[in-house]
Amino acid sequence: MSFSDIPAELLLMVLGHAVAPDDPAADTVSALITRSLALKSVCSRFRAAISTLLSQQFHCFHAIRTDDLQAQIGPWTVSIHSEGDYKRWYWRWYQGGNFHKLDDPALVLRAFRFTSLPVLRALSLDLRIIPLHPDLPACWARLAPDRFNAGLVLTRILMGCQALEELNIRLPPHQELIGATEHLVANNRSLRHITIEIDSGNVRFDNDRPIVRLENMVECGDSYKALLRFVIRAPSAVIAAGPTNTDEHRLLMSRLSQVRQLGLAGSEFASPEPSLTWLGNALGRMSALQACQFSFSYRQDLATYGVFQHDASSIALPYLTDLTVEVEGANTLLFSKIQSPHLYALRFRTSVHVRDWHPLDANHFPSLFTATSWAPGPSAQKLEALGIPIHKYIHNLTSFHNSDVDHNTEFTAYIKPYGRLKAHRTPPAAAAHVAVAASASVAAPRQGSVAKRRRLE
Repeated sequence: MSFSDIPAELLLMVLGHAVAPDDPAADTVSALITRSLALKSVCSRFRAAISTLLSQQFHCFHAIRTDDLQAQIGPWTVSIHSEGDYKRWYWRWYQGGNFHKLDDPALVLRAFRFTSLPVLRALSLDLRIIPLHPDLPACWARLAPDRFNAGLVLTRILMGCQALEELNIRLPPHQELIGATEHLVANNRSLRHITIEIDSGNVRFDNDRPIVRLENMVECGDSYKALLRFVIRAPSAVIAAGPTNTDEHRLLMSRLSQVRQLGLAGSEFASPEPSLTWLGNALGRMSALQACQFSFSYRQDLATYGVFQHDASSIALPYLTDLTVEVEGANTLLFSKIQSPHLYALRFRTSVHVRDWHPLDANHFPSLFTATSWAPGPSAQKLEALGIPIHKYIHNLTSFHNSDVDHNTEFTAYIKPYGRLKAHRTPPAAAAHVAVAASASVAAPRQGSVAKRRRLE
């Protein structure tokens, strides 16, 4: 086979690996341009292929963290009542030192006039704007156009993009933009990586919180590729899930069946069943999961909010290494059901006193290296309830962190033996497509527009 006979799809795949950086976290725009120009100078086919590859990406920011779900370190989820300094530290941790720099929506809108939206594959979009304070009407004339342009940008993407494979988007806490993003996720059936971050913004009261509805991110009758990453980080919003007996819920769980990174962090988790029951049922369908964060900051006296009810004898998660659970009223019964021999780091925050926990069997998590807890009760009793033998954690005890002092502060214990490394086992390849059989009452699959590929000659 001569060079001119190489299929365009194969050439795009090879050059995609060639133009990719060795270290994505340290890559720069100038380095990307240098690599692209070098490959473009080879021949006309390379020039056309590189132009096609570059036209498939649009990035307003560079995601600098690839370990944002690790349970060893990191901030707890902030609430709408948290201090401003803690909110800034929270976002700096996840978005880097430039988290406070906002893009001008008008400039982003202008850039999309020269972008071929139907062929876009990867999108990193920052639509955060300065909050419109209701007590300062004089600011509306200056800031309202930004809100309008942000909505216009998202509407243009929603109408033109149906082939996205990666979506990283930062939003203000505005319900209309969140709803448009839900439809964007539902319309792009080839998505594999999703990260949605909703700014803390100017949400001051519970009634002001926007709602992220998970079932709106699927459309019954469609066939979706299995997601590998699904993260929603919205400390000022409510994340809502519908009944588990609906077609939308089954399709959502099918789309998440091969997910490796799952993160749901918000103000409150709203569902017809207790939050941990929903989480347990979801984890039972995610055998390839490697890192999980389920964090909600809402503090109220709900007797059943953190109750776990699950009929299965165990939840097998053979690849799970990081687990964070932060739920009001949560017990450890969920942990007793999880069978994860490679769990390396565990973070758990609850309002339930340790005496009311469900004690785990000894060495229930045999590979556990760090255990972080924030709950009422003595530190040693918390570690004992997690099934950690005393000879593995006794070196962490002090005059404050022991079996007698009752406190409600954060405590991190390092479990012996030291020198262990986190297991990096690769789950089996995800299925190409997942779908739920549509009933007779469900509409037929939509026929999306097909983008014409540029001919590589």
